[in-house]
Amino acid sequence: MDDFLAKQNVLSQDFRIDKPGASKISSKRFDNLKDLCKKENCLLKMKSSNLSSLPPKTDLLNILQQKSSLHNLIQKLEETWNCTPVMKLFLVLQTNVIVSTVSTNLDLSKGFLSQAIFKKAGPALQTQLHQASRASTTKKRVIDTSASGSNLDCEEVYFTFLPNWKKESPEATEVIIETFSGHKSIAFPALGTGNLGYPVHLSATFMLREVLQFNNEQLPVSLKDVHFVLFPKNQQVFKHKGLYSNPQRIDIATTKRIKVEIICGDITKETTDAIVNSTNSALNLNTGVSKAILEAAGKSVVDECKAKGQQPADGVVVTGAGNISCKHIIHTVGQTHPAKITSCVLAVLQESENLKLSSLSLPAFGTGVGKLSAAAVADAMMDAIKQHTPHSLLQIRIVVFHFEFQITFSHCKDNGSKALHSPNSKCPFLLCLSVPETWTDMKGSTYMKVPLSATSQEYADVKNNFMKSAQAAFKVLKIERIQNTKLWEGYLLREKNVEKSTKPSVRTLFHGTTVDVCDQIVNHGFDRNYSGKNATAYGKGTYFAVNSSYSANKTYSPLDSKGQQHIIQARVATGDFHIGNQNMVAPPPKSGQSELYDSLVDNVNNPTIFVIFRDDQAYPEYVISFSL
Repeated sequence: MDDFLAKQNVLSQDFRIDKPGASKISSKRFDNLKDLCKKENCLLKMKSSNLSSLPPKTDLLNILQQKSSLHNLIQKLEETWNCTPVMKLFLVLQTNVIVSTVSTNLDLSKGFLSQAIFKKAGPALQTQLHQASRASTTKKRVIDTSASGSNLDCEEVYFTFLPNWKKESPEATEVIIETFSGHKSIAFPALGTGNLGYPVHLSATFMLREVLQFNNEQLPVSLKDVHFVLFPKNQQVFKHKGLYSNPQRIDIATTKRIKVEIICGDITKETTDAIVNSTNSALNLNTGVSKAILEAAGKSVVDECKAKGQQPADGVVVTGAGNISCKHIIHTVGQTHPAKITSCVLAVLQESENLKLSSLSLPAFGTGVGKLSAAAVADAMMDAIKQHTPHSLLQIRIVVFHFEFQITFSHCKDNGSKALHSPNSKCPFLLCLSVPETWTDMKGSTYMKVPLSATSQEYADVKNNFMKSAQAAFKVLKIERIQNTKLWEGYLLREKNVEKSTKPSVRTLFHGTTVDVCDQIVNHGFDRNYSGKNATAYGKGTYFAVNSSYSANKTYSPLDSKGQQHIIQARVATGDFHIGNQNMVAPPPKSGQSELYDSLVDNVNNPTIFVIFRDDQAYPEYVISFSL
């Protein structure tokens, strides 16, 4: 079988997640996986050592190629499923049942999939299909046909009818529901993606979503394995997004809500809120990355650096960005000792918080003129990021100039959860464990509202972020963390779609609300149907504020019966934005493109208000109850 798979260029992978909180799996376990990935050319296998204490669950054996629209449905599996993605040729997959579409005249020689099955199975299957159809006394969308006497390695083939693609319809849902009955394993192709014209990523999304829903509501005890199989011709459809990583970027999902990306590229081309320049105490280092930054920024920044004068060895100086596409350049004196690099990065991160930045690009300190090893610098920088308590900062991009450095940084120690992928790897699977580390074990539940202890660091972080821009002596009465897996899953899917934004794609923002609407939001998400009740000046969508003082206004968060106000701290995928006005019901298209902007704002140069028009574009992280 190994030789056969090799000849067919088939990738086989095992990926198993035991329970909620999978992102807390030890880094040592991830290190073992990384070593295995490197040694075995990205053939990964992880087995749980103790599943006997867990309730029976379904294995989802799937996802050979995926588009971004599947990415966060897969993340759902971290919490509730044992997941093993497997890529095999459909016709040699050993399973109880395989599923295929068929034409309304039941001719197996028509259609790519049914024709392939017919060729493998032999004429006996065509005979069985006609017999099963005649034997059926009711109109069914699925005809279960015995595979006995055929050359297939399964017990039955379920044939289904689908119309030509026009729009989303319940057909795929009905097919899946009708097939789950009394079997241990079922294999689905990407239904309808041949002559029927269904988009591959939508077909896969529909099927996966229904399997997950079926698992939650009515999964038969007998069913243990569900396979989704895509044919090699569809590989390119999925390669650009989702669980296929960008070959120029490695994501590291770290602690405390900060997303870290390792970029191999030019820091002067970054479009984050600020870039960092590692320079000398006179701010005029004319070598390496510092030279490139000053040349790209232009004379105005050079003159501003001269005006700042000599700086202390641990100094951090902020200037304008000149010709570089960011708001600020943060200059810091370069260090050549790992411990000092950690301190330096901490100082830069704190200055970023002072500036209320949401994204930051850093160079790999000391790997140029300093001649430090990439591994030592990676550990030092990641130590600083892990020590830092974020408020506004959500995204950090570490920009390196050698591919080898990128791999080293992605393999640095104790990163919580890592992307097991490298640019030259043949493995397209990106393992992304994104259950927030702060979440309490939900024990199979999909929703929890968790009151934070007033003595916890998490409580202090959220309170400080709220009070920092409150402009009033509010008394924080209670902070509750919202753990809603369905909303989180949907939000992550949307966030993935706006990551290509040229601006910081994610921000921590505030939303004022009434106590009744607040309950609706944390249970069911933000709803544009509530728009128009208060602010509509920048569009008829859902409003979020950079400063808590705006949302804390009693117009937006009125007093409840107890004299308390309520405000939501939300994670919002703002993406690319455009100036709004009161008549807009959606963002306009980008110049020369059919794609729309992601959000509207009050001021494109310094936005303080964001308006979104997709209900899954924001996630309610915390509810803050307060009074004067």
